[in-house]
Amino acid sequence: MITFVELAERIEQLEKRVQILESQISGDSPNQKKSNNDLNQFNLTESNIEENIDVFDNSYFYDTDFSKNDLPDNSVDDFTFCEVFGGIEVSSYNGFADNDTIIVPRLFYNQPVVSIGEAAFEGVSAKVIYLPDSIINIKAKAFRNCKNLKYIKLQEGLNEIGESAFDYCESMNKVDLPKSITKLGRCCFSRSAIEQIVLPPKLEIVPVACFERCKELS
Repeated sequence: MITFVELAERIEQLEKRVQILESQISGDSPNQKKSNNDLNQFNLTESNIEENIDVFDNSYFYDTDFSKNDLPDNSVDDFTFCEVFGGIEVSSYNGFADNDTIIVPRLFYNQPVVSIGEAAFEGVSAKVIYLPDSIINIKAKAFRNCKNLKYIKLQEGLNEIGESAFDYCESMNKVDLPKSITKLGRCCFSRSAIEQIVLPPKLEIVPVACFERCKELS
């Protein structure tokens, strides 16, 4: 079980990381770094540490077990963005090929990241990918051929997953589809390792070959 000291150290690391990310997202130059007081407003004690954890956006975590999580080295510089209707789209991933965890930012220059572009992460080697709750649309082949991908966090608000978006994700044995999804593309999860799936209540139709060659699916 994680100790209080270890947890305090983790939160200190998170504070530093959030400060760097917010500086990059807002477009501040290196000479315009935010003061530590902007983010470091917490007097950490054993009595209030649980309360202060809630201040951090949960998009910085894979799950809530601190003992299993290391802060990834992603920043907005790891992605290429373009403007789309309603916000920003991630058009490609430019980060290190050996990153095990990828966290997609929620904002870019104060605009919401609403879409994952076509083939944006195709073939990346990450094992875990965390998408923010601002994502509305995942386009065709977005995560195709991510053979090491075991888990991707999809959040409420996601409406559509495009054709072959997770095709050939051979290690992904579990996916939790948000209830907000209304459309899945053809061959969306084909040739993945999914063992079971709960279809969202708003899903209009299960397309042809959506789960084709999912040998483990019961």
